[in-house]
Amino acid sequence: MEKLKPLPEERTCREKIAHAMPRPIIITTVGTALRMVGVVGGVFEPNALFLSVYVVGCIFDALDGWVARNSKRMSVAGEIIDPLVDKVGSLVSFVGALINLVVTKSHPALTSATLMFGLWSSFLHYKSQRKRGKILKQFKLWIKTLRHGSEYTDAKSENGSNENGQTKTTLEMTGYGLILFADLLETYANGGRILGAVSLAASIYYAYRSQQQKNETTST
Repeated sequence: MEKLKPLPEERTCREKIAHAMPRPIIITTVGTALRMVGVVGGVFEPNALFLSVYVVGCIFDALDGWVARNSKRMSVAGEIIDPLVDKVGSLVSFVGALINLVVTKSHPALTSATLMFGLWSSFLHYKSQRKRGKILKQFKLWIKTLRHGSEYTDAKSENGSNENGQTKTTLEMTGYGLILFADLLETYANGGRILGAVSLAASIYYAYRSQQQKNETTST
């Protein structure tokens, strides 16, 4: 008797959209590149075009996780690579924001606060990434994943992110964006930079919350 083949699993509308989109690692890499272009523009020529590029890059950063989960392309490799790419983008944003504050001759207290919050956040990023193994090997894995999509899966695993981590990333990108493009607010430019520094400070709180949540998940 011929064995019946199982019927193909019916996909939801969200899953169909996710499967039709590029691989998550491509979205992650393109998003980071766009953010970097936006940061450079924010340093030398802060205008609406570079702001749009920066915002699109941030949207891509959120989109990669959505595509990964709904297309079921989650993996341990992705859990390592995605935060690594995010950290590269955050470091470039931090340097760009600091240069912007120096060039615009902002208040020393605001510049110092941004420097402190940015360094603190970068240290937390580096500390969390070091737990995943040698940084150089992570970069090599990133390149391999880009080149061999079928061999090296490329999305976050189930434990790759949590709500606190997502909030932290959103606050961080918003903070750097406000500092870089504050001049577009004209008379409210200083207020925008102050709000950006506050947003960076809040991101550090959620970074700690995210790490605690991951530790609790691991222990259970």
